[in-house]
Amino acid sequence: MSIKTSNTDFKTRIRQQIEDPIMRKAVANAQQRIGANRQKMVDELGHWEEWRDRAAQIRDHVLSNLDAYLYQLSEKVTQNGGHVYFARTKEDATRYILQVAQRKNARKVVKSKSMGTEEIGVNHVLQDAGIQVIETDLGEYILQLDQDPPSHVVVPAIHKDRHQIRRVLHERLGYEGPETPEAMTLFIRQKIREDFLSAEIGITGCNFAVAETGSVCLVTNEGNARMCTTLPKTHIAVMGMERIAPTFAEVDVLITMLARSAVGARLTGYNTWLTGPREAGHVDGPEEFHLVIVDNGRSEVLASEFRDVLRCIRCGACMNTCPAYRHIGGHGYGSIYPGPIGAVISPLLGGYKDFKDLPYACSLCTACDNVCPVRIPLSKLILRHRRVMAEKGITAKAEQRAIKMFAYANSHPGLWKVGMMAGAHAASWFINGGKTPLKFGAISDWMEARDLPEADGESFRSWFKKHQAQDKKMDNRGEFLNNVAQALGRPLRLEPQAEDAPLNNYANERLTQLNQQQRCDAFIQFASDVMLTRCELTSEAKAAEAAIRLCKELGDQSVVISGDTRLEELGISERLQQECNAVVWDPAKGAENISQAEQAKVGVVYAEYGLTESGGVVLFSAAERGRSLSLLPEYSLFILRKSTILPRVAQFAEKLHQKAQAGERMPSCINIISGPSSTADIELIKVVGVHGPVKAVYLIIEDC
Repeated sequence: MSIKTSNTDFKTRIRQQIEDPIMRKAVANAQQRIGANRQKMVDELGHWEEWRDRAAQIRDHVLSNLDAYLYQLSEKVTQNGGHVYFARTKEDATRYILQVAQRKNARKVVKSKSMGTEEIGVNHVLQDAGIQVIETDLGEYILQLDQDPPSHVVVPAIHKDRHQIRRVLHERLGYEGPETPEAMTLFIRQKIREDFLSAEIGITGCNFAVAETGSVCLVTNEGNARMCTTLPKTHIAVMGMERIAPTFAEVDVLITMLARSAVGARLTGYNTWLTGPREAGHVDGPEEFHLVIVDNGRSEVLASEFRDVLRCIRCGACMNTCPAYRHIGGHGYGSIYPGPIGAVISPLLGGYKDFKDLPYACSLCTACDNVCPVRIPLSKLILRHRRVMAEKGITAKAEQRAIKMFAYANSHPGLWKVGMMAGAHAASWFINGGKTPLKFGAISDWMEARDLPEADGESFRSWFKKHQAQDKKMDNRGEFLNNVAQALGRPLRLEPQAEDAPLNNYANERLTQLNQQQRCDAFIQFASDVMLTRCELTSEAKAAEAAIRLCKELGDQSVVISGDTRLEELGISERLQQECNAVVWDPAKGAENISQAEQAKVGVVYAEYGLTESGGVVLFSAAERGRSLSLLPEYSLFILRKSTILPRVAQFAEKLHQKAQAGERMPSCINIISGPSSTADIELIKVVGVHGPVKAVYLIIEDC
């Protein structure tokens, strides 16, 4: 699949979508629920407009220095033992990925959700070469079974209800269970788990890459991206060339805006930060890492008047508020990028020939402008498309004549005034109850699904004159980078210019007024009430007894423990081995550790930090601390010291920045885990326990 998803003409597509009551009900429900959750998170965060300003500032700075940051990123990835390929076209990208797969003799590839891989059509290229490709995001997996393209960038199966999904599972996989989201999710979990364990290659997208460290950041809820980057021996990440942040400090701002805008959450369940392949002595994680950086038309966009669209962080907020999307759904756009963002970016990446109608799938209500977390002026960019098409003569002849007539009238104030007054009065005669007897041209189809507002006989100018005082607020790197520099209109730059002072410092200031006890209290409250994570407090002296009791409650017949020496110092490792016959992760055992984690009921791990804002914990991978420990067992028990609870990601990001400045390599895998794995891909009903653990417990040691 490439960016184009349908060969049906635009009018036929939208008529089909408007006549689909299941889709329209599902999308309307989704817009309402996601919108309400988003607004709750926006209000809670506070200073939302200032956060938007800062996010837009970050993205603009990166775009202005894109060649330098791409150079810095590629240098760091290589230093970390990874491979970087710069792909000018989608064909370049898929050719490279296929070569890697064939060199590895891969028979099966597991993929996490990625718009970038959809854009380049990697699935078909690999499948045509005889390689099985398994989509592992719950929604994408369902759509792959049904050979149906996604209709939303965050909730791909938003257009399907549970009855349709059960039918797909029954017809394709012989599912005989009930049509509850919980039962169907469990069935899919069991099916895909086998694929994770046997795949040779994992392919992911890249939400953000960090230039300072050469890291790739993945933002998920289900745990499938963790599986794709933990179990296969080769990891290929595909990123649009603009998806860079200078440091983790900027990532903090962007993931804050992404989570709140996309799904109405403080932070997603998993933020996985990957740096190169696994280190020597590690048992899990990829032995080989490839970063494929894709242009595919982006440099042309960078050089154009549409550059602002490259700020996009793929949150889908514009779709969740768009009235046009509400009526025609994602498939009405005929592109993998639907909604307002699709109306702008699809013609840029796919051309006007296939997507000339999309800029007209918009009422110009500007709702998308108001919700975009990085302040992309979507409505203005849509108007620019219309202007460009008119200048190129792409629009219909009738429309060109209408525009000329409008321009003539608009340039003659007297004629315009008379016309508006006459139009306002005429509308009051011809519109009754939102309908008009006049049926001609495009208005006939338009009126089938909409009601016209009844005019009050007053022109806008006369209305504005009365009301204006009431409210005034309202391994071709060189060529690739040279091409980017050319798009920026200057010589190649290998060092980024210093960023202007941040417009605000809310990211670093938020929650810092809390003392350690207040941080802990807030952490427990959010983790328990929202993230559905059980929390218990204990002393150092009683930590081992508490761990034993919790493991027995969760399922003491099978426990695997991190080989972390800090667990040994607390007496937890020894006591769990004695009382629960626990197995300790031992790098010397190799892949046997993964098998033991897969069979275990409980995984016990030591957390580096806790994060008050999100109720999450931070894990660093190491030889004795395998990634699988907090991923494969059914339950996770995290041991966390109260003294290590930080206000939010910003303070953790600063610690990583200090490590980078000191020349230290990042752990190959850092996970910020906020509760058990979850999904809402079936009718937006939250189901806990998808590909990762179904339950998480925090044992907090009161050491301060």
